[in-house]
Amino acid sequence: MDEAISQILRGNVWLAVCCGVYLAWWCIAFNPLRDFPMLLKVVGFCATLACGVYAVVLLAGGMGTLPADEIALPGWAVWLIGAGAYGLLLFVTSHFFGRQVTTELLLIVAWATFELSCVNSLAGVGAMGVAGVVVAVIATVATIGISMACYLAYYNLEPVPAFISGMVPLILIAATGLIVDACVALS
Repeated sequence: MDEAISQILRGNVWLAVCCGVYLAWWCIAFNPLRDFPMLLKVVGFCATLACGVYAVVLLAGGMGTLPADEIALPGWAVWLIGAGAYGLLLFVTSHFFGRQVTTELLLIVAWATFELSCVNSLAGVGAMGVAGVVVAVIATVATIGISMACYLAYYNLEPVPAFISGMVPLILIAATGLIVDACVALS
């Protein structure tokens, strides 16, 4: 069980690395003040993808090897809630806010579902105490809220503020994963 918990913690670190690489790629691919060579954009995208896939493999592998009978909610239930949240947010943001649908909504919801799955799994096996769960959930929910605000505002902003708004979720997602890890370390 210790190895599975360690794998989840490493997955969160790699997710933070992914966010850092994604942030660098964002600065290259979507910079409104400067154009960069396409090769650099492609390399940045591939590096982001590789870091993200590795983080997901670590997170899913760690959660998948924890005893399912000790987890607060079954993994499928957390993912079902995540899928429902995505469908609802997709409908609300596109129909009521007129937001063009982009991959970022899926990424925000998938990340939130993964992070809440981690908290659920870690708390279920006793790797995170009640205070840690509260801090982790508050950090995750706050990140979801701020990320959704940035998502909704993006196309209504001038190019430079929109560019900056696109960075905020990446920074917060990286920080939240590290907060979850800190909650385990301090338990």
